[in-house]
Amino acid sequence: MKIVLYTTEFEPITVLDLPIKLIELLEEHGGVRVPVAQPSKLEGPTPLDQIPSSIDLFCTKIMWHDGSLHNVLIAKDDATALSLTPTWLPGQLKTIQAYNNLIKNLIEKLQKD
Repeated sequence: MKIVLYTTEFEPITVLDLPIKLIELLEEHGGVRVPVAQPSKLEGPTPLDQIPSSIDLFCTKIMWHDGSLHNVLIAKDDATALSLTPTWLPGQLKTIQAYNNLIKNLIEKLQKD
């Protein structure tokens, strides 16, 4: 399920595609700890003690305009949250696919030369 992750100041950080089971755990326990992908070696050296291996996500409920309650996911460590693998909203997919195709074509042209 696609869900928006927010900072504690209610600023959107990223969109994540989370399994329903994880969302159920968030609702039940109020929070979970999820693993964070380690940076690739292409990004340069980083001391291991500065690379978080997990991030805590918290779930709170807000009342919607119709009176129903909806989950809001919050990460206190927004910098680390940016390293989570994002997903794209349906309205963004066409633009992202066009961008990926452009990059692919540029790489192919550079490899030919």
